[in-house]
This record gives sequence, C-alpha cells and structure tokens, in this order.
Amino acid sequence: MFNKLCLASACAVSVLVGCAIAPPPVNPLQQTYFERIDEASEIAADVEKSLLRKTSAEVIEGTKRRIAHDLRDPESARFREVALIVYEGRSVVCGEVNSKNGYGGYVGFQPFIGGPAFGRVLDDLTSAPGASDSAGYRTYCLLGKPR
Repeated sequence: MFNKLCLASACAVSVLVGCAIAPPPVNPLQQTYFERIDEASEIAADVEKSLLRKTSAEVIEGTKRRIAHDLRDPESARFREVALIVYEGRSVVCGEVNSKNGYGGYVGFQPFIGGPAFGRVLDDLTSAPGASDSAGYRTYCLLGKPR
C-alpha cells in the first residue's frame, strides 16, 4: 500500500513539474543595456577611488593612457572634449578619441567613457544595438555635468 501511495505521489509531482511555466526569454538588447549600465557604475567607482589620491587632471591623463592602450595604434591617439563628468554624485571621464586603424588611416572621432583602470570606446551611437551598447555612455556622459 505504501509503495502504491509513493508511486502515485511521484507521478503527480512529475506531472506538475511538467506543467511549470518556463522563464521568459532573455532579450539580448536589454541584457546588453543593463551590462553597460553596470559597467559604467564600475568605471565610476574606479574614478571615485582614484580621485581620493589624485587630482582631476591626473585622473583624466590616466584615463587617456588607458583608452590609448586599448587602441590598435596607441601612439596615434588624438583626444578632444575630455572632461570629468558627474552624474548622480558619481564621476567618470568622457570624451572623444581618434586613432589610426590597421590601414594607417584615422577612423574619425569616437566617444569613450572610462577611468584609469578601464574604458570603452563606442563605435556607433545611432543603431539599435549601438544604443544598448552605449547605455553607460549615454547615461553618464550625456546626462551628467562637468565637474
């Protein structure tokens, strides 16, 4: 009798498990959006930590070195409109960088967001995937104010 009761219970549980609602699919653009916001928050934490022991000018120079380091031709990096930006009490370094590509030509100024330890150069701010990829830049650099 006990075995039949256990078997019936096991069957009922397996039927109910089979009826469970599957989690909704993950939207890749939404996931990228939140990842970039988190990344910008980490950059802001890095900048704030650096500002405890360095001047604003030193943090900006360190960020420019970091951004240039990640380019194909770091020596060719040209920066413009670089500033320390504050958004909701947190600081990041924003600006534009131009550098040479693999063919030796300059690619045009591209926006970046960064700090002395990490930075991201954005390729495109207009397309839908670019909008998700640039969420951190758009949030901090476009909505923030110069420090």
